[in-house]
Order: sequence, then structure tokens, then C-alpha cells
Amino acid sequence: MDFRFTEEQDMLRDGARRFVADKLDYAARGKQITTGEDRWSDFAELGWLMLAVPEAAGGLERPLEDIAIIAEELGRGIAREPFVCGGFLPARMLALAGAAEEALQALAAGERRYAVALHETSRRFSLDGLDTVASPQADGSYRLSGRKTLVLGGGEADRLIVAARTGEEGAPALFLVDADAEGVARKGYRTIDELNAVDVTFDGAALPADVLLAGSGTASAILDQALDEAIVLLCADALGCMDRAIEMTAEYLGIRKQFGQTLASFQALQHGVADLFIEANDARSMVYRALAACAGDAEGRARAVSACKIKVMEAGRFVAGQAVHFHGGIGMTTEYPVGEHLRRILVAEQLFGNPQHHFERYMAAA
Repeated sequence: MDFRFTEEQDMLRDGARRFVADKLDYAARGKQITTGEDRWSDFAELGWLMLAVPEAAGGLERPLEDIAIIAEELGRGIAREPFVCGGFLPARMLALAGAAEEALQALAAGERRYAVALHETSRRFSLDGLDTVASPQADGSYRLSGRKTLVLGGGEADRLIVAARTGEEGAPALFLVDADAEGVARKGYRTIDELNAVDVTFDGAALPADVLLAGSGTASAILDQALDEAIVLLCADALGCMDRAIEMTAEYLGIRKQFGQTLASFQALQHGVADLFIEANDARSMVYRALAACAGDAEGRARAVSACKIKVMEAGRFVAGQAVHFHGGIGMTTEYPVGEHLRRILVAEQLFGNPQHHFERYMAAA
């Protein structure tokens, strides 16, 4: 795989960076937190929601490397919009499941928003043996009961893609559920990096027969592939966080003075920033390796993605944590953005499997 950007990819990155600088700066982020507004319609107008949608459904069907460029730039801007969890992941799951073109077209146009409700507190990161059950009825419909946690973008979603058992077997099936249906309750809150999330409770919700997106025989393969690709995009988002944290640190050390000279003139601090740069670029190489592996077989993809998640999140903790440290007291305040990058990485570290989970997964695959 050639990781040099094409001219088209350079244009994609530059456009995304300009948008983030103009529309998603830190002042705009504060306003969004207060008012609840977001830029999802702008994402649709820019074509970002079409990137993972097949051409047959009116999408662009771009490779994962292109989507990673957008994810990285949104990480630089600590965007609150759930691009990976509410844009890419639902689109990829719908496409892999062969959903109706209308559903994908509505997602790509930003006319209908989706969220993915998979994980449960009792099962941690495993999707086998879920407590959420969709009980088949005599007329072909289903009764859905259970509870899902940490559904990013779930409060704004019109539809939920839900993983649930249909019987005693442990493998999940996937259902496309109306978020406002009777028997569906959402409780909203914010994560420590100010993202909107909900816990969803299904209390015997009546679902028509056509809500089955993928049966238990095919859903596991869809989940494995889509989640692996989403994990790589979360790692690309973390790369953007690290790069911006390093830039902010270098800028701060260049203006902050101690003993009559800037902190950047002290060799120990110069070496410290160089260490951050090296660590971030080591992490970048792991993202590139995982991107390449996503085009290969499932076993190689699983190993590469788990290794990527472990390394990138470890590097992110170190880089963003040291950036906060170099800023001193101001880095600990909620009013200064460098700490937001650290909190974003801490949340991403727990999404779709923490490092311990991925270490065990890597060893099992190896």
C-alpha cells in the first residue's frame, strides 16, 4: 500500500482542516455544549456522510484511508459530532447487511440520523450471550427487551441499530429500530470529553417483522468487520488529537518565559517535545498498518486492529498527558483545550474494547 497522499486526498485533508478551523474551533465547541447545536448538516453537504455509502445507493464508496483523513482532522478539532459512531459505523453496517437503498440515501443526505446500540454493562465488550433479547412472535414480529449503554449520538438518532439475541443461542442478530417507538426509552448524559451519549432501555418494544437487518448467522461477521474499521478510525481521530496537542505545546513553550527566556530554549523541554513527536509517529505507523490489514483476511485484520488500538491509545495517553504537564496549571483547566484532547483519548480508549480486551483478542488470534 502506498501511503503517500494523492492529490485528491491532499484536497480532502485541506478542506477538512479549513472547515474544522472555521466552524469547529474551540469557541464554537463551547457554544455547542451550551446550545446543543451541531454541524451534522454541514457534514452531509460536504459529502463526508457519503464516503462509506455504496455507489449503488448514491454514495461515494471511498476507501477507508480517505475516511481516516476526515476522522483525523475532526480529532484535531475535538469535534463533538459522532462522525465515526453515528456516520461511518451505521453506514458500513447497513451496507454490509444489504439494507434498502432508501436507508443509506437518507443517512448520506443527513435527513435521518442513526446510532449503534451494541454493548451492555454486564457483557463489557463481548457481543456473545447478550442480555437484550428480541423474542419472535407468531405473526413474525418481535418483542425487544434489554438495555444498552454508551450509545454515542443516540439522543439525536432517528433509528437505532441494535444487537440482540433471538433465542437461546449466543450469537447476536441486528435490528433497525425506530428510536421513538413505544417501549424505547433513552436517558442522555455527557461523557468526560463532552460528547452526547444515551443509555437505551427496551421494555417489550413491539417491532414489525421487517426490522431484522441481519440474522444471527451473518450478523457476527458484519459486526466484526464494521467494528474493526471503526476502531481504526477512532485511532486516526486520536492521531489528530496527538498532533494538535504537540502543536499547542510547542506554541506555548515558545511564548511562556521563565528566568527571562522562553521555555522552548531549555534543552530538556526540547527533548521532551521531540519524544512526543516520535511517539505520535510510531502510532501513525500502526494506523497505516491497520488500514492495510482491513483490506485483507479477517484473522490478519483482527490482529492488526487490536495491536493498533493498544499502541495508539497508549501513545495518546502519553502524548496528551505530557502536553497537559508541559502547560502546567493552565493545562488542567476545563477552559483550555489541551486537556480536552487528553479526555477525548481517554474516552476513545474505552470504546469498542479497552487495551486489556484487545490484548486478549490479539493473543487469541495469534
